[in-house]
Amino acid sequence: MRLGTVASRFPLLAALALVLGGALPARAQQPAGPIVIAIYAPNAPFEGADARYSYVQRLAAHIGSVAGVPTKGQAFARAGDFEGAVKKGTVDFAIVDSVYLAARTFKVIATGTTGGSTAKHWALFVGAGIPNFTALQGKRLAYASSGPRDLAFIEHAMLDSEINVGKFFGAKQGTPDVASAVAAVALGKADCVVAPVDRGKGLRKIFDAGSVPNPGFVQVKTGLPEALVASVSKAVLGFGAGGALDGWRGGGGDAFRGLAGRMGARTRKAAMSEPDVLRLESQDVLLLGKIDAALPPLQHYFWTP
Repeated sequence: MRLGTVASRFPLLAALALVLGGALPARAQQPAGPIVIAIYAPNAPFEGADARYSYVQRLAAHIGSVAGVPTKGQAFARAGDFEGAVKKGTVDFAIVDSVYLAARTFKVIATGTTGGSTAKHWALFVGAGIPNFTALQGKRLAYASSGPRDLAFIEHAMLDSEINVGKFFGAKQGTPDVASAVAAVALGKADCVVAPVDRGKGLRKIFDAGSVPNPGFVQVKTGLPEALVASVSKAVLGFGAGGALDGWRGGGGDAFRGLAGRMGARTRKAAMSEPDVLRLESQDVLLLGKIDAALPPLQHYFWTP
């Protein structure tokens, strides 16, 4: 029986087939399993691993509720584990550390906010017995281990290329996160740490290091349906659970690229200035005029007994 005959005799059946046929490609574009929302942010201002895991679970649940898709939160403590999951294609979106993100090309959807700001001011803190910056030579530096650019971040972006971190400090101690790095100094296991200013309680600040962007929410997996990305983005921007990150603001890619630029070595050169030319006429030099050799009155400088 020809298609035209079927359509004429069974119009409802033909319409249903057309609807189902048009729906199949759209379904094929959806991920097979739940959307995975990951977090890898050692430098983010969380209290520890449990706080990061709790946050990503709440965010994933919120995204699932708003976007109407099944979601799953996942936390990573090491760069290698996170990168392995990305290569396997098991991560769709992620909250990523600013230092780590500065060296990557993920699409930034939003930047976390703290107190309404998308960046935090950082500083160099020291423990007891360190009087000044010079006294840190040969001492122990603690830092959050996020990736291969950590020391470049400290040397150039934080310390303005004033020292060679590898040679200046006696030991470089990587820790799971910034909270652990600060704790290492507070406990006397390290001598200094670069951290957000509000994390250095109990330590002494000796150097203002500038601002650093908060973590970014990024699209990790490419080729996701635009409608899905839009729904997830809308959900993230509407999430304000308080705590370490009290909200999200759209965009922020320029801030992370700016941080990447600050992580490069800086060279300083003396500023060259050209003095103004003073022109002298020949007569001004040769005609000195009359010279008066008389002494000026000096009597008021003396006292007669």
